[in-house]
Amino acid sequence: MSNLVSLNETGSPVTTSLAIADGVGYEHKSVIQLVRQYVEDLREFGNIAFEMRNSTSGAGRPTEYALLNEQQATLLLTYFRNTDIVREFKKRLVKAFFELAEKVRTQVPQVPQSRMELLQMAMDAEQERLVLETQNKQLESKIEEDSSSVAREQEFNQLLKEADDEANKIPDTPITSADLIRLCKRDKSCRDNR
Repeated sequence: MSNLVSLNETGSPVTTSLAIADGVGYEHKSVIQLVRQYVEDLREFGNIAFEMRNSTSGAGRPTEYALLNEQQATLLLTYFRNTDIVREFKKRLVKAFFELAEKVRTQVPQVPQSRMELLQMAMDAEQERLVLETQNKQLESKIEEDSSSVAREQEFNQLLKEADDEANKIPDTPITSADLIRLCKRDKSCRDNR
């Protein structure tokens, strides 16, 4: 679908004379002239909006282009010679309009036609709400479990760091028996256990 069709401000699918010119390999000037030449024919299928776009290079005059609905674009394409390029573009444009219409159709909520349909929609919505509520509670308990695990892990990592810091304070030189005796004399618990 890419840039062939889009939704205008009223939510209707449209294409532009620029997209058509690009798709059929014509200069835009020729396509916009064709739109102007057959503007009355095209208006039978709805209003035509003409807009201006600054040139992509930033220099030069703005380009006027036409916004066309599906019927107008289809009619305009019938005025082109049926070359291989034009025929391929017609197929791509038809597919693009169809895909966008399908996308819009599936996104629009269905309006209930009876009280039974309305009740069924309400029941379905409530069931979905209950499922989501249950999932949220499960996630909340998992988060609590994970956060306590994370806290324990952080505490363990802090203890490891402190132990590592203490180990770094111990000199790398070998301790002699004289050193041990001197340390033991300073430490009361060591003297009591001798």
